[in-house]
Amino acid sequence: MPPELSMAQRLVNRSVMGANGCWLWVGERRTGGYGYIAPTFSSRDHRPTAKRVHRVAYETFVGPIPDGAIVLHSCDVRNCINPAHLSVGTHSDNARQTVERNRHGNQWRKQIPGVPPTFAASVDGLRAEPELTPGARAWMGRFYPDSGGNAA
Repeated sequence: MPPELSMAQRLVNRSVMGANGCWLWVGERRTGGYGYIAPTFSSRDHRPTAKRVHRVAYETFVGPIPDGAIVLHSCDVRNCINPAHLSVGTHSDNARQTVERNRHGNQWRKQIPGVPPTFAASVDGLRAEPELTPGARAWMGRFYPDSGGNAA
């Protein structure tokens, strides 16, 4: 039986060098573009417990993440695991950086293969249908705000 790879080896083996020095995770990615990896097994049902890979990379290469802290990307690339691009911060720090770097809104959809560019437009068309209740239109507006900034 071959020896088990260390977490650092697993991370490096599943990433490629990208622009600006990013180490791009090519393993599992989920909604929102974040990578996931199963570093441990759940003791309850002996199944892998997936974690966001940038958090695992920070813990592997830098050290523990303090309670209540999140891992921020200085490069704004969600599947980057380069420890030089990762830092710990708060949700307030992340919100501030989101506004400063003009990352607010739904721009991430453009980065995910398989999401058609007309998706937001089709949702806007549904929102204008008269059979939707005002509550349904408001609920959809929370997730798919129209480009004009008007509340539905």
